[in-house]
Amino acid sequence: MLKRTLFTFVLALIISSQVNATIIVDAEFEQGQNGLVSNGGWYSTSSQAPYFGGTANPEGDWVAHATTGSQDIYTNDISNGDYTIQEGAYTIYFNAGNWSNESFLNFDITFAGMNENLATTSTKNMPGSGQWELWSFTWEVDANSAFIGNVLSFTANSIGTAANSNGAIDGVGSYSALGNGFLVDYTANVVPEPSTLVVFALTILGLGARRSFNKNI
Repeated sequence: MLKRTLFTFVLALIISSQVNATIIVDAEFEQGQNGLVSNGGWYSTSSQAPYFGGTANPEGDWVAHATTGSQDIYTNDISNGDYTIQEGAYTIYFNAGNWSNESFLNFDITFAGMNENLATTSTKNMPGSGQWELWSFTWEVDANSAFIGNVLSFTANSIGTAANSNGAIDGVGSYSALGNGFLVDYTANVVPEPSTLVVFALTILGLGARRSFNKNI
């Protein structure tokens, strides 16, 4: 009985140290918005539709474009100064597209100075010809991280070297129920209040004393 109770309290304490995830940024991934720059240019719905089965862009309006030659797609701060990196977990969501007339140009992703190779989890499926894929990357940031305080910059660095390759990036649109544009999800880590720890300790001590008392009766 004591072990079961102890497990319940420990579980509750772990849960109390976390806060539910929250979408803190739902930014328009559009030409001239949120500091976004596309070295390869921007394509409207009508101009790109023939290469994606005649469908509209995931988010609508414009999509960013890149070809070989490190044509980066980037912004210095997708949140426009509203947020900086704090302790917790960050997940970004956006779409990557493969134009049907050429091979897909892959992207190397960096968010707030954190490269994708530092991500704890990621979903990065290569889109098929004329298709879009929802990409996501999650980084766990601890209290001593060198990334604390960084602005929410974003860079998609084109890494393809083959001729006749290209790629596109857009917001999530209908590919996610969480929002429409470039999404940043944040889950804060909250250290339990000292009073919570005291109550927890006293409860365990009390249960132990009660069990010992019952054995002596």
